[in-house]
Order: sequence, then C-alpha cells, then structure tokens
Amino acid sequence: MKKYDVAIIGSGIAGSTLGAILARNGLSVIIFEANNHPRFAIGESMILETSETMRAMAEIYDIPELAFFSSENYFNHIGTSHGIKRHFSYLHHTANQAYDIQKCLQETTLAYINSADGLISNAYKSFANEKLWSIYLVLWLLGAYLELLKLTTIRAIAKNSKNYYLQLVKLKLVGGDFSEFNVLTDEIYRTIENIDINKPSEVERSLLTSATRSRFSDNHKLRET
Repeated sequence: MKKYDVAIIGSGIAGSTLGAILARNGLSVIIFEANNHPRFAIGESMILETSETMRAMAEIYDIPELAFFSSENYFNHIGTSHGIKRHFSYLHHTANQAYDIQKCLQETTLAYINSADGLISNAYKSFANEKLWSIYLVLWLLGAYLELLKLTTIRAIAKNSKNYYLQLVKLKLVGGDFSEFNVLTDEIYRTIENIDINKPSEVERSLLTSATRSRFSDNHKLRET
C-alpha cells in the first residue's frame, strides 16, 4: 500500500490549493473528496480577495497554475454552467415609482465596485515584491473590515428604509468610504505607480519615503488637535 506524507479531506479551494503547495515542496499528497467537480457550494464562491490571494500564492510558492483560478483567466471559458461573479451589490425599489435599472446600476452597483478597481490594478505589481505584497495584504483585510463596519453602522443608525438606502448608496466595496482609508490608499497607489518593481533599492527608498511622509502627516494632525 502506498503511503502518503499528507492526507487532505475535501478538494475545495482550500484543500486543492494546500495540496498543490505541499506537492510542489516535495511531499506526497492524497486528497479525499465525497462529491464531484465542477460544482457550486456555499463557501466556494470566490470574491475579489480570494482571487488576489490566489495570484499572490502562485507567485510566492512558484505554482503558476494557481493563478489560473483568478477571475480574468476565465473569460474565454464562460459557459452555461459557470461564469464570472463580482461582489454582491444592492438593488432598491421605491414604492409607487417605476423601476429604473440604469439608475440603480449607476448610483449603487458601479459606485460600489469602483473602489476596488485601483486596488486590483496596483496589486498585480506588488506580487513581485514581498514587502509591497505585505502592504496590500493589510490593505485588503482593512478594506474588507471597514466595509463591514460601515454596513453594520448604517443598519444600526438608519431611521427608516429610505434613510438606510440613501446612506447605503455611499458604501464602497473597499474601505466602506471612510475618508481616512481613501487617503491611505491614494498614498499607496501613488507609491506603487511611480516605482520600478525590478529595482529593489528603488522599492526600499519609495517605501521609506512614503512611511516618513505618513508619520509627518500624522504628527501634524496631532499638533492641530
């Protein structure tokens, strides 16, 4: 009987990814799965953060096939059983008024996902440098937390359904539209866009300059208060 170093139960996103990483690092791996693929299961719907993480792990662990699971690689393979999913957004219908789908898309859906576009486009560049990626990792997590915080807060303080909707329209996919988070991301975007990722010394210098500028800004705000 063949022996394996690692046995993984479940061949979903987590199990398959872990198996690929361990196998690439020299371990023999067996994965047990009770169901069939392809399939859709609650919890296996990939959000933007998952897609970005898969691309990062493909770079970090030298497993190019992991990057295939990021969303942009699927456009040539869309069929009747699967396709591209973006983050969940919100629909609103005002009573006794005709439903205007374009208004909904322009005021809510497009504005909601727009905040993620800059984060995604600049994240690609960070994969080649561990320090830059660590910044984006924190940014993703912070952005997701603030979105949840803003959504929960709006739900708690809204006086009625109309007031709830008017505040919800301002919600952003990344950062919840907190002004402080927007300032932080703008600073990071400028830093990423103006450096040559292939020059480690330039990356270090840019990160140091950005950190110094941020500390100066924080100290200035403290003096003002």
